[in-house]
Amino acid sequence: MQFYKVSDMVEARKLDSGTRYRVNIIWFQNDWTHEDGTKVKGSDIWGKTKPCIPGSLYCKCCKKQVQYGNRGAKALETHITRGSHKQNLREFMDQSQHTLDSTFFQDGDETEGHGRVSEVKIK
Repeated sequence: MQFYKVSDMVEARKLDSGTRYRVNIIWFQNDWTHEDGTKVKGSDIWGKTKPCIPGSLYCKCCKKQVQYGNRGAKALETHITRGSHKQNLREFMDQSQHTLDSTFFQDGDETEGHGRVSEVKIK
């Protein structure tokens, strides 16, 4: 599967031109807060890339594509509130001695695209 870097958002948005909603950089910059208070950065969930498939992102916790083309951010929120995603996130965190940041970021990527734009509460 091929991916666009988030830094090449212009090309990623062109790919989504045939969908109702286009990829948004804010999805990667948001903090997502789960019921238990665990905060996860969007870039930790969705990575720093977008699949070359219109209207989809790749969830790193669940290792699957999530379609957002018809519902936008609502589709991503729905995915993250599902029990299976929460369980995958908990298992990952339980098995790892590392924080999500140190596990998902690679070679100095920590500062790229890291604005704190907003926070999304997950119920």
